[in-house]
Amino acid sequence: MREYDFIYFMGDSYTVGCDQGDDINREVTRQNRYSQLVADRFNLPLVNHAIGGCSNDYIARTVVKDMLNYKKEGKNPLVVVCYSHYDRREMWYKEQNRSLTLNPDMDIYKEYLVNHYNNELNKDFTRYHMASIKHVLRYMQFDFVEAWSAEVVDDPLLDHSTEIFPEFIEIAGVEGCFILAPGDDPVTGLPRLGHLNVKGNKMIAELIIDKIVELYGKK
Repeated sequence: MREYDFIYFMGDSYTVGCDQGDDINREVTRQNRYSQLVADRFNLPLVNHAIGGCSNDYIARTVVKDMLNYKKEGKNPLVVVCYSHYDRREMWYKEQNRSLTLNPDMDIYKEYLVNHYNNELNKDFTRYHMASIKHVLRYMQFDFVEAWSAEVVDDPLLDHSTEIFPEFIEIAGVEGCFILAPGDDPVTGLPRLGHLNVKGNKMIAELIIDKIVELYGKK
C-alpha cells in the first residue's frame, strides 16, 4: 500500500454519519461513523467533506476542486467517494444567493417536479459526474474507491458497475438502517428506512476496507 497523507470522504448524509434525525438516541457519533472506522483501520487522518442532502452535482464539483488543490499542494489522499441519489439536483437559488440541492422549501420545487423533471436526464447527469470523477482521480494518480450510498442499488444505472469499474462498491442498507415507521413502503415493499445505524456503519466500513485492501494491498 502506498503512503497516504490522509483519507478523504465525500458524500451525502450517509457519509456525514452523525446527528441523524432518525437516530433519536444519538448512537451514531463521529467516532463510529463508517468514514472514521475506515480511517482508524488504516491509521490515517480523516477529512470528511460530506454534506447532508447534497446532490451528485455538488459531489462531483467539490471532489474535482479538492483534488486539484491537493495535487497543487503535493498531498496524496486516499479517496472514497459515496454518490447520492440521482434525482437530486443542485440549482442556484437566488432567494439565498447560493447553490442548493432543490428541496420542498423552495418556491420553485413544485414547478420543477411538475414541468421540468426528467428521470433519464438525471441518470445521464450522474453517469457524467461519475465518469468525470474517475477521470480526474486516475489522471492525478490518486487511489480511490467509489460507493453508491443511496438505496437504489437495483437500478439499471448501476448494472455491471463492479465489472466495468473495479473501484466500485454497491451498498444495500436495509439490515443496517434505522426503521423510520411501522409498515412497509407501498412502492418498494421494504421497511421505511432512515439513515445508517451503528451496525450499518460497521457493515459499510467493512465493505470499503475490503475493497481498499483488494485494490491497493494491506498496510
